[in-house]
Amino acid sequence: MGCFNVKMEIRDRQRDNWTSLDTLVDTGAFFSSVPASTLRELGISPATSQAFRFGDGRISRMNIGWALLRVNGREVSTQVTFGDEGSPILLGAYAIEGLRFGVDSVEQRLFPLELLNA
Repeated sequence: MGCFNVKMEIRDRQRDNWTSLDTLVDTGAFFSSVPASTLRELGISPATSQAFRFGDGRISRMNIGWALLRVNGREVSTQVTFGDEGSPILLGAYAIEGLRFGVDSVEQRLFPLELLNA
């Protein structure tokens, strides 16, 4: 659907210190991904692991942990993968939906979804 950059803040679920990261919005990625060393520095530990198939066909087992993400003032507790060193920081579809954002790939922006309480 499209890729573009946004500012994302991240922290573990017990601490109050946020870290700001330049993040690639990637609607083709299910989970958000941050290099493993960055997650460890933030005190985020793996909770589980899962095998993933990537676009190039390779399969790799990745650790998954829990983090708080904040984008444009909205926060979500979500799962993040422990990415390889040097890999891009990704904001994936699972977190985008949890943050209640839509994606405007033409204007390259996230926009708040208007949800109705009926």
